[in-house]
Amino acid sequence: SQDVSVVTVNVSGLVRAVAPGHTQVTATCDPQGTPKQASVSVAVTLVPIASVTVEPGTSSLSMGQTLQLTATPKDAQGNPLTGRVVAWSSSNQAVASVSAVGLVSALGGGTSTITATADGRSGTATLTVLPPVFSVSVTPATVLVSVNQTAQLAVTPRDQAGAALTGRVVTWTSSDTTRVRVSAAGVVTAMGVGSAMVTA
Repeated sequence: SQDVSVVTVNVSGLVRAVAPGHTQVTATCDPQGTPKQASVSVAVTLVPIASVTVEPGTSSLSMGQTLQLTATPKDAQGNPLTGRVVAWSSSNQAVASVSAVGLVSALGGGTSTITATADGRSGTATLTVLPPVFSVSVTPATVLVSVNQTAQLAVTPRDQAGAALTGRVVTWTSSDTTRVRVSAAGVVTAMGVGSAMVTA
């Protein structure tokens, strides 16, 4: 092989592609001390990209958080292809930005489509950025429960304008679990006489 960085060839004439490019492969025979040669041109091209998959395909972030996305170019049979250049873009820069390596930064509330493109083929992921929680209200504000009885509390996260927010993870705590216990769903159980502060 004239350029082993493009192709290699063994003693049986088996050519193996190494990298895209073009070179000459030559066969030499030396009958009766008079070398005879023949050459063939070999061009190595990349396997065409048929599709691009972006993972995770759907995700939610709070403002200020980041998320690493992964793009996988694939051939027509669905086999992953390596060594391809991937370009990233965001459909809404006010909601989310994306770096050259697929790192997404949540900037503002809303939804953005993140696109990965390689050799004219694209894959997308949908990112939802949740607005920050400005306040939390618990109802009822005061509850009277007999020992061993339960009561359900409700929590409402709100944004800066006072609008209710959904899809948020709420953690409940009790200031005195010997008197009041609270479950992950906001159900309080009276354990003993007295009072306790339950916080969401």
